[in-house]
Amino acid sequence: MRRWDSVGARLSALALVLLAACGVARKGSVSERGDSQRGDSGDTAPPDGDSACELNTWYADEDGDGFGDVARSQQACVAPAGFVADHTDCDDADSAINPAAPELCATTADDNCDGLTNDSTATDALAWYPDADQDGYGEPTAPVMACSAVGDMVADATDCDDTNADIRPGARDVCNDSIDQDCDGADRSCPYSGEQDLMSAASTVTGVSSMDMVPISLAPVGDLDGDGQGDVALGYSTSGVCVLDHLGGLRGDHTLEDCDAVLTDDTISDHFGSAVSGGDANGDGSDDLLVTAYVADVSAQNAGEVLIFSGPLGSTDLHSADAGATLLGENASDGAGIDAILVDLDGDGVADVVTGAAENDDGGTEAGTVYVEYGPVTGTVDLGSSDVLLAGAAGDHLGSQFAPGDFDGDGRTDLAVGACYESEVAYLAGGVSIFNFASPLAPVRAVHITGNSEGADFGAALDAADFDGSGKSDLVASAPEYGADFHKTGMVYVFNDPSGPALMDSDADVMLEGDGTSSSDNAGALVGSAGDINGDGFADLMLTAPGHTQSGYGPGEGYLFYGPVSADLRSVNDADAWWFGDLAGSRRYGETEGHVHFGLGDLDGDGYDDFMLPDPYWSTDEVGYLGKLYVFFGSSG
Repeated sequence: MRRWDSVGARLSALALVLLAACGVARKGSVSERGDSQRGDSGDTAPPDGDSACELNTWYADEDGDGFGDVARSQQACVAPAGFVADHTDCDDADSAINPAAPELCATTADDNCDGLTNDSTATDALAWYPDADQDGYGEPTAPVMACSAVGDMVADATDCDDTNADIRPGARDVCNDSIDQDCDGADRSCPYSGEQDLMSAASTVTGVSSMDMVPISLAPVGDLDGDGQGDVALGYSTSGVCVLDHLGGLRGDHTLEDCDAVLTDDTISDHFGSAVSGGDANGDGSDDLLVTAYVADVSAQNAGEVLIFSGPLGSTDLHSADAGATLLGENASDGAGIDAILVDLDGDGVADVVTGAAENDDGGTEAGTVYVEYGPVTGTVDLGSSDVLLAGAAGDHLGSQFAPGDFDGDGRTDLAVGACYESEVAYLAGGVSIFNFASPLAPVRAVHITGNSEGADFGAALDAADFDGSGKSDLVASAPEYGADFHKTGMVYVFNDPSGPALMDSDADVMLEGDGTSSSDNAGALVGSAGDINGDGFADLMLTAPGHTQSGYGPGEGYLFYGPVSADLRSVNDADAWWFGDLAGSRRYGETEGHVHFGLGDLDGDGYDDFMLPDPYWSTDEVGYLGKLYVFFGSSG
């Protein structure tokens, strides 16, 4: 037994020597990993046939991205399954997070394990630019890369003057001032800018007798004589309508004696010619002429009437009895024809007749009613039997003004209607309604805009045009009596693509207040589109302030705003061009008794729209209230 024990002891000693030579530690002789449940997963023994190996530290790579967790390691000759030599992973539970991953602003993690989160190395970091003038547009120098805004820096780099907040992309570029306010690379060139002289008009038309008051109404009326060129009709106060053909070819001074055709009525008090409009009302393919006499006594005293003269008219003078169609007011004192237009509301290609009777009582005392008679229209029509009747509420005077346009962009014509005495919010504050005629016999009031200033007469003047280039009609409406007592500055409102159902006048995108230096400017007494005068694709806006006074000039002022008409505009003092009244003859230039359109279309065929300014109270020392019309032609500048 002793001999065996001696041999056994020698063998045990030899085994220990061999184990030491292989570098394999006995249990507890090498630091074990803290995560003991994973620390023995590797093969700690040398490969078969090897007498020795070098121990290495391996790190757990739970997410399989090739980068290990420094907090979870073990030593082994070769990498255990799920372990790697790298220990720089900062999130071993997410394979998208590792030192080789891109840093992303879209996450809240330190994606590339550099100790920083959402820093400038992020592949989707944005460039931020200095905005010293705080106009929202940055200077294209010294950008800083970051995931979010740095201080007051902005993502835009298109400012061309970062020291002036009024110079930026989208700003209103003042014409012909050698400054590029909108940063498009060039100053805007315009045919009219700054103070202009009425006497510089390319053409004028003057009345020939006292109280002609040229023009009390005016509109481009299509091609009434079939010569392929547009005509203009203007009403004058001594019961007449003058049709001017080839007005674009007229230069210099003219009078009513130069009219190509004249339409007259026997009774001056009928107010024949208070509104004029053109279109094919009988469906024969020729344009016809609508003329109103809103206090005519044909059906009842002051009931009013609308007359339609069938085209082509040629150069023949006509009498009111020659009308091809007559629409008669319902009741005494209705005033049917205070405004009336020819417009195709049902989309059949034939003009329909829209008539306002602002003092009709069907909806209450002086509620006003709008009548729609669908074309073709011939013979005598009682307005009370019209296809559509839209009544206002007591006192509204609905139907005092019309402005057709496609306000909702559906390709059909809508109708804006003024009710300048509406008192829904404040007494005589006024209102405007937009009716949609998708169902021609059952139109709906799609938008109602309420005035909120007492006595302002919001809706006293209306027009529709695309002032912002959206492709849809914008509404312009005025409140010429806006302001404190005995200081009626007036206000003009522009609604870009108005949508409802209910808006206030203060919801307008642009509000232009009168100058305020005169006791009562009445800015917006007339308001509307002048057409596209400079050919830039935007409708241009024109308005008048007949009560404005300026030393050295006659009372009244006209203002022109080139489109796009934007919220940068605050008052008439922001106009691109303005015309003061004639010191010698103007009395309240820019005010008419009827309805006028500033825009005349392209009269001379040069590709630019032309426009006019009315001065119906213009007089000489010898003759009172002859009236005068000033025509200006558009151009590129």
